[in-house]
Amino acid sequence: MYQHRTVIADQFTVCLRREGRTVYQQVLSVERPSVLRSWNWGLCGYFAFYHALYPRAWTVYQLPGQNVTLTCRQITPILPHDYQDSSLPVGIFVWDVENEGDEALDVSIMFSMRNGLGGGDDASGGLWNEPFCLERDGETVQGLLLHHPTLPNPYTMAAYCQHQVFRSLAYMRPLSIWAMQLALQQQHNRASKPVTEQGTGLSTGPKLEPKETMANLSPE
Repeated sequence: MYQHRTVIADQFTVCLRREGRTVYQQVLSVERPSVLRSWNWGLCGYFAFYHALYPRAWTVYQLPGQNVTLTCRQITPILPHDYQDSSLPVGIFVWDVENEGDEALDVSIMFSMRNGLGGGDDASGGLWNEPFCLERDGETVQGLLLHHPTLPNPYTMAAYCQHQVFRSLAYMRPLSIWAMQLALQQQHNRASKPVTEQGTGLSTGPKLEPKETMANLSPE
């Protein structure tokens, strides 16, 4: 029932822009895979620090040469002493962004996710993504449903982002394209057509003034 497998397309990527010009773009991973070669891999592990205290964990990224610090806080929601009934297949990622420099900066964080678990059935066809938007009690969230109808175990995964600052959605073929600019520049308001292999990009991000910190950005 359980498999431990890393899906290489499931990543966070950061993009920094100053005065409308991209000055830094990096997949937040030290991996250098043989696929997705157009992605900017190979973050130097010297600039990242990981801490864990179950059910919480956090990673601090000090972006080299940029005077920017990112902190990703990961939460697996459970009730103490009742994990059998309270644990759900849910992960929450909360980002804090600190601009320690002297210039205003646009910071975007994209979460890319492959529709599938990295196994052979990912290429069986019929996969499709569907955007959604929910509003309740003055809060808005927007995201995507990743439908994987392959038998005998069809399932749907969901990724969403709180409506803060801005958010953007994009579809991608995870084994063929570098989707960062699509995710940051395009908004899709319809379900995608079924394809053989598919993924999605979900981004959020603020504009930070010099020495400003933005907390609680949540692509989840």
